[in-house]
Amino acid sequence: MYKKYNIINYIYRDRWIPRPHSFMIQSPPVLGENALVKRLITPSGSWDIPLIRSSFSREEVDAILSIPIRQLAGDSIIWHFGTDGNYTVKSGYKLGHSIWTINAPSGSSNSGWWNTIWQIKVPPKVKSFLWKACKNWLPTAFNLAGRGVPTEMLCLGCSKRPETTSHALWYCETLKRIRFSCSFTAGPKWRDDVEFKDLFLFYKHVLCVEDVELLCIVWWRIWFMRNRGMHSISGHCLDEVVSWASSYLEDFKSARLVDTSCLVSSSCSNELVTKWTLSPVDTFKVNVDAAIQADKQLVGVGLIVRQSNGLVLVASAQCFTACFSPLVAEAVAILRGLQCAVSCGFYPVVLDSDAKWVVDLINSGNETQAEIGAIVEDILVISKQFNIPISFVPRAANMAAHVLANNGLRSCTDQVWYEEVPHWLESVCCLDSSE
Repeated sequence: MYKKYNIINYIYRDRWIPRPHSFMIQSPPVLGENALVKRLITPSGSWDIPLIRSSFSREEVDAILSIPIRQLAGDSIIWHFGTDGNYTVKSGYKLGHSIWTINAPSGSSNSGWWNTIWQIKVPPKVKSFLWKACKNWLPTAFNLAGRGVPTEMLCLGCSKRPETTSHALWYCETLKRIRFSCSFTAGPKWRDDVEFKDLFLFYKHVLCVEDVELLCIVWWRIWFMRNRGMHSISGHCLDEVVSWASSYLEDFKSARLVDTSCLVSSSCSNELVTKWTLSPVDTFKVNVDAAIQADKQLVGVGLIVRQSNGLVLVASAQCFTACFSPLVAEAVAILRGLQCAVSCGFYPVVLDSDAKWVVDLINSGNETQAEIGAIVEDILVISKQFNIPISFVPRAANMAAHVLANNGLRSCTDQVWYEEVPHWLESVCCLDSSE
């Protein structure tokens, strides 16, 4: 467990960062043993990035920057290993089982583990890869030597350890940058000879579903790059693995969502809405989207406000430093879209987002103690006060906001346009408004 961020928490005494298993800052107390978390926050209400980066380790920086700031949030106890931040007997059992698994002998049996692989929502070829990796069927140098193939067992990347499956996909020194980019994997350093199946099952039990999916894509990408260059991979390519995997997973989910929607609509008389639609007369529509670049600790937010006739009133491409998960980033995008509409005086207004899980969570009204909970609470306050409905739309109906979010990442600056928008955005808006 750890304590949800609050400005009165002690930096070095309290368990306040989402970093298993201590959840505490381990770096030397350079800011003073009695320093409070509020010292890490600027007067404008954002994390003091230079101070944080100069005071903590890379893993701790990533953990801190993954926490969305909410000035008025009170202290509460969070169960890190549950999806909603609440402890359940089931989640406690899973954690205990995963700890036993990782410390059990390498040959220990975990019946039914294969079902875990097939339940993960990743492309079939990634599932097939995971199956082979867990069965130790990947042609690593260690496995080939064990089958009588005349080859050197040492890893060609580091030349220090045998190239087992776990070493090739995770523990090799050449992959250190990738491990650092995956802030959610921070934790104890397991022994290097752990079976990959046990490593996979551990992360499957302690990470949220979305992080497990991302990690599986990262492993698959590492193996692909290993086969392409046998570890002759530039540092630049390594830095992009996590962001590439995140984009790949997002595209896969979007395509899967559209495919599922098409199957549902085939039995209905109504056609699937695959493009942006006009809002009701005299009603403003806000579209929002988020994009992340995990290796550079950047989040991009795109938002656009249009009249009921399709005329663009405001468009914004934003970029800021954070280590948010995709879900938290999407929630922040929705919050900023609401704040923009309210501050500009647009009313009545509707808001669309292509983040289905986040939209469903908001509309369910269910409380969650997870990191996203504070953002959802702020969203509900504004949406209820100003009666702003929040709806899910497919990516194809949210392209303008999607393009803006990615533009924010590329430019690394905040940009705002009123009524007149750049040519590249105008073309997207014209396609949206065309019959």
